[in-house]
Amino acid sequence: MNGSGRPQTGGALNRDYGPEDFLRLLRFYRGCIEEEDLQSLSLPLDRYRKSFISPWGKTEPLFHPVSSSVSLEVNDKLDKKFLTRGIAQAGEKERFFYGYPTFIDNKDYITPLFFLEVEVEVDQENGFIMRPVDWNAIQLNYHLFIKQGIEVEEIRVIQEELEGSFGSFQKRLEAAAAFKRLGVEPSTLTPDKVDTLPNRHSCRNCWVNRPILFRSEWGIYNRKLLLELDKLVKVDSLRKNVMETAIGPLLSSRKITISEEYEGGHIEVLPLNERQEEALKSSTHNPLTVVTGPP
Repeated sequence: MNGSGRPQTGGALNRDYGPEDFLRLLRFYRGCIEEEDLQSLSLPLDRYRKSFISPWGKTEPLFHPVSSSVSLEVNDKLDKKFLTRGIAQAGEKERFFYGYPTFIDNKDYITPLFFLEVEVEVDQENGFIMRPVDWNAIQLNYHLFIKQGIEVEEIRVIQEELEGSFGSFQKRLEAAAAFKRLGVEPSTLTPDKVDTLPNRHSCRNCWVNRPILFRSEWGIYNRKLLLELDKLVKVDSLRKNVMETAIGPLLSSRKITISEEYEGGHIEVLPLNERQEEALKSSTHNPLTVVTGPP
């Protein structure tokens, strides 16, 4: 604003964005993805039997014994409704994840440290079978490390280590416990005696020796996208010459025009449909064309 109270024109408002602005854009995008990822792995305690269940009252049935399948005998009507709703969903089935051990914070959110996608099928009237989709795809919930103030670069190294190969789940837990800020105590996370589900009288900001089964839209694609963004941040040549790339028109305050329209022909490897023809024409007549959807 200037002295007359009118918005200023020119100056910083009309300048091209530079390398530091590009980095801020990448970090903002990364933050948005992380927030979406966090929400898919943080479960409000009052959503018990709506977003997650925990039908195991005696032992941890999957990670420690490395089970190829786990039988679930479900007698509670709400637990059964939770499972059958996910299985009978019209169209694409809802995705289930098994998580253990769990952390409950002072805002009553339950978060698993390790999680694995599983399939659930009806076995008998009150029974279900739970099977890992891919035993080699145990994931680390890195958001728990972010909350401890650990830097992104260090978290990437931690992920590679804790999602790697271990001879037993106990050794994986012990490796996680080496990061003292997490406060993980393997001796309290024994597979043969699980804790009761947290209630309003339970501890907060503490680990709970109890597995959960939850529905989530979490996907590996977000994880891969975060890795790609981290790589882009490190490319000095991209940062210095960002205005010369396809994103340049978005970062420029100037109107960019094409000096001459491309009138040459094009080679169709496969016949193009009408929308693909439109996208191709736009790319030869405009400084920037964004195409979304399947190829």
